[in-house]
Amino acid sequence: MMKADFAELILSMTMPPGPAASIVGDLEEETCARGTLWFWTTLLRTAVSASWRAFAESPLRLTGWALAGVMVQLLYGIAIGVPISVIMNHSNFGMALLPGDREAIAMFLITVGVAFRFGKWLVRRVPYRELPVFAIVSIVPYVFLSLLEIWIEPPADVSSPVSMVGALIAASGAIFTLAGIKRGRALAPKE
Repeated sequence: MMKADFAELILSMTMPPGPAASIVGDLEEETCARGTLWFWTTLLRTAVSASWRAFAESPLRLTGWALAGVMVQLLYGIAIGVPISVIMNHSNFGMALLPGDREAIAMFLITVGVAFRFGKWLVRRVPYRELPVFAIVSIVPYVFLSLLEIWIEPPADVSSPVSMVGALIAASGAIFTLAGIKRGRALAPKE
């Protein structure tokens, strides 16, 4: 059941809940014969296809919302980041922290806080179109900057702790954006 709920959440970020539930139901029926891997790959292909269709229907509108989303994330980052930075700079929390630990902890807290608030903002502004806007805001710049970094200066060690921390922070941002979307849906008035 949890698999179906998560799958519906993913698809409902690209289409209304009725069609999303129907598609997930159809996929679940086929899962016994085809397997779990087939279920998730088909679900992701469907979500990407629906996202592309939503973007193709109104590219300027969704790009505009994505640009607004960047500004909202910046404002949330300031609103959440300043207090966290002040607290982190004035307390050890009874722990012996290595150099850079405070910054990493603060960055993680700011990232998850901003991501959660951004997810709730997406639900209010672009219902059932959250995934394409999230992709424009988060995934496209991250991939572009990663490719640019590799092109300009290839990393000496791909598995360096810095790149691993960055990847973990980015993944936690995506997870908390999903959590914000789910929470925003729970708080939204029912239609």
